[in-house]
Amino acid sequence: MGKRKDIRERVYIFLKMMELFIAACIVAMVLVLMAITLKEYLTGHVSLYNEEALNIFLQQMLSFAVAVEFVKMLIYHNPERVIDVLIFATSRQLVVEHTNGTESLIRIFAIGVLFAIQKFLLPSSDIFPSKSVRPDLQPDEHLKDDHF
Repeated sequence: MGKRKDIRERVYIFLKMMELFIAACIVAMVLVLMAITLKEYLTGHVSLYNEEALNIFLQQMLSFAVAVEFVKMLIYHNPERVIDVLIFATSRQLVVEHTNGTESLIRIFAIGVLFAIQKFLLPSSDIFPSKSVRPDLQPDEHLKDDHF
């Protein structure tokens, strides 16, 4: 049994390192693209006073925010992170797409449902935590002995 547990632990650690590498690549790409985007706007190549340019800028910046939440989901495996990614992605669509009233109401309702799921259905969910340490920053529970 000890050998089997050791193999599982090594495979898990290897897969965790692969996930962290993928997350680091995504972070690096987001940083590079964000720097390029900001440089274009700060050097005056694109005017933020143009409504179309402002819309494109918001799309790009909110896409970066969704990417950051996605990286957090890759690093911290818990249901709260998945709900956060869905909330950010839905909110991004609500802000940057100009849709009719019905579609906007459906998206607002979807965000409300996601918040309700996060608040009432997830066991350790606390939308406004009073603790100084967030639940997604807790040590990884997968390396405990009872899981192997």
